[in-house]
Amino acid sequence: MIARVLRLGQTVGDTQHGLWNTTEAIPLMIRSATTIGALPALEETPSWMPVGEVARAVLELSGLRSGSSPSADPQSDISTVYHVQNTCLFHWTHELLPALRAAGLDFEAVPQHEWVRRLREGEQDPKKNPTIKLLDFFAEKYDNDKPGRVGLVFMTEKSGERSEAVRKGYDVVRRGLMSKTIESWRGMR
Repeated sequence: MIARVLRLGQTVGDTQHGLWNTTEAIPLMIRSATTIGALPALEETPSWMPVGEVARAVLELSGLRSGSSPSADPQSDISTVYHVQNTCLFHWTHELLPALRAAGLDFEAVPQHEWVRRLREGEQDPKKNPTIKLLDFFAEKYDNDKPGRVGLVFMTEKSGERSEAVRKGYDVVRRGLMSKTIESWRGMR
């Protein structure tokens, strides 16, 4: 039995229905578009991967999925850490925010400081504004002049050799996942 280390990145909704846990930080941030009327204009390039693609990659990297290509020498990758990351990155402000608008969200794109200020001064009832629950987290991360995670790229070459899901990636913006996600959240009301 060979053990492998798999480092999972940000897992997002499923590709069929867009179901994504609404209590996670990113969904809470996106939902602030409807509660405070704004989203931060971030200089970040996320590498979100849909849950089904993450599951497929885990099976492929574990050698449990038929058609996966286990390495010829199982001992050769004993110290390898496999990054289960989407190789299809997108820009938060230039790609995600327009996709969210196209999905029907109406919001103002504001600098990160301003977004935190609006969150801090907005509705304090977590039932009406669930994003307020993570105010301290968001303030620590965005109420400053620190650059975002633009250009942060994980080494996925080894993962891609063993996993088609990682190698091919999944374009969460252009394939309409955000529209499905917003629609699934609307159905939860």
